[in-house]
Amino acid sequence: MIAVPEKLLTFEEFLDWLPENDRRYELIEGVIVEMKPTGSHARVASLIGAKLFEQMIKMQKPWFIPMPAAFVKPDANRAGYQPDVLILDDETVKNAPLWADSSTICRGESAKLVVEVRCSVPEVIPNPSSFPGQSGDPGSGH
Repeated sequence: MIAVPEKLLTFEEFLDWLPENDRRYELIEGVIVEMKPTGSHARVASLIGAKLFEQMIKMQKPWFIPMPAAFVKPDANRAGYQPDVLILDDETVKNAPLWADSSTICRGESAKLVVEVRCSVPEVIPNPSSFPGQSGDPGSGH
């Protein structure tokens, strides 16, 4: 689902707005998008993650796959997404400026691999304020 905003959000406003529920949201060009992966999407992502985890153990690398998925913030200020599988370096992620507070990486040195499985389509929703208990005001912290 895509939340049609009154204005385009920055990544920081998106993090302030982000509700604590089991839904998955991403920020694409300043617009909030609810991601609804299909069963086949989830299956493919979990199989990829399991195989990669096996290899990480064999290689004895200080890497991990964050669960639930962490955010990746590209250079663009109006974007942030949760990849389907993300492998992070346990040593360098400690220095990522947004990691401790928001499980977000914004520098490439922490990510060893980013996997995005494409087999789902987002739906349009009216506005973030339409969510129960959400004011829709990015600055309100809800």
